[in-house]
Amino acid sequence: MPRNALFVLALALITAAACGPDDEELAAAQAAAVAALADEVWQHTLSQSPYLQVRHGALIRELPDYTLDNTTENAAFARATLE
Repeated sequence: MPRNALFVLALALITAAACGPDDEELAAAQAAAVAALADEVWQHTLSQSPYLQVRHGALIRELPDYTLDNTTENAAFARATLE
């Protein structure tokens, strides 16, 4: 999992731990949302990095595409993740 995703997940867990008993359901929902987002970012990062694919035992199915179109798609993914 990328460092940024781990940071976001850690921040969510710390926030959840700081909540009172009344906020447990909200904290659980937020933690689940952050975990899902972190997983989505990780899967995207893994699909884009042959190095990470090899490190985690996945097959390299294609090499990265360094075209402007792919860079634009990655930027759109990053913007959507931040929203």
